[in-house]
Amino acid sequence: MAGSTILYLTKADVLECLPPVERRLELADYAMASLANGNCLMPPKPELMTRVEPEGAFHALPAFFRDRDIAGCKWSCTFAANPPRGLPSVSALIILSDPDTGFPLCVMDGTLVTAHRTAAVSGVSIKRMAPRRVGKVAIWGAGFQARTHLEVLCATIPGFPLWVYDSDAARLEDYAAWAGEQAGVSEVHKGGSVAETLQGADVAITATTVHNPGDPYVVPGMLGTDCLLLPLEWNLQVPASTAKEASLFLVDDRAEFTYYRDQADRLAMVAFKDYPDPHETIGEAVARCLSRETRPDGLIVSCALGTGAADVSAASEVYQNARKRAVGTTLAL
Repeated sequence: MAGSTILYLTKADVLECLPPVERRLELADYAMASLANGNCLMPPKPELMTRVEPEGAFHALPAFFRDRDIAGCKWSCTFAANPPRGLPSVSALIILSDPDTGFPLCVMDGTLVTAHRTAAVSGVSIKRMAPRRVGKVAIWGAGFQARTHLEVLCATIPGFPLWVYDSDAARLEDYAAWAGEQAGVSEVHKGGSVAETLQGADVAITATTVHNPGDPYVVPGMLGTDCLLLPLEWNLQVPASTAKEASLFLVDDRAEFTYYRDQADRLAMVAFKDYPDPHETIGEAVARCLSRETRPDGLIVSCALGTGAADVSAASEVYQNARKRAVGTTLAL
């Protein structure tokens, strides 16, 4: 009976039910457009800081889509001290609810959904804002996000040479070997430094969560003239001055961006408060049919803080696939 059970999806279940990359791009496109046109209701995500030691943070990312009656929320937690304990630094659960009754329909692991929706949102920008000719793609960081983003890059701009850098030599070696086997990558180069890797890049992605002493910050002179820059961790690697120099600076959600920028001092993200107002959102660019042919010349910086809209859109598809394939565990409420 409706409201008496809930479907639980493990990480393995989610992996089995993930839609193909082309569909993930469509879902991200839909989420970004829905934020821009008012179809999606989504407040800025609140952040709850824990005690100082161990330092951690909780985020709640709710969203509701009017046209598809999809309601849900992601509960995401970041604890930097987890890896020495053998635990990932980020964990997440996503809950989907019945919009007619409010009862929960499904709870699923949110880490894979987060990783793949992040890459898919980047893919919306790549598909529409990469230079007309891409002669070099650069990725700083060789972790899981570098892998999910490479899949999206291969689906949107196949045939590119890839340059990658990571401060961990073993991780860099492993990633380069894997990347060289991916259809859509013409050749792979292991950069000896951040600067060498990014130099002249037409598409550049900062996919690392650590800024080591001596690491440079990404500035326009390091990149190609018409580069699309995708900073996955905002001002960790890309200073406000770079966003200010961009011919086009976009964010995934203006209200959320402004909310976090206004609280930069409280959140110990001092450099974030110097970021300029965005020219437009990714969804607004989708709505006006921005394309690689009509993009402005010069540097484009497209930043995504991460939205509940993208999470819930992707998770709903996973849930529907799980129901069709009879995947997951049904639990009593």
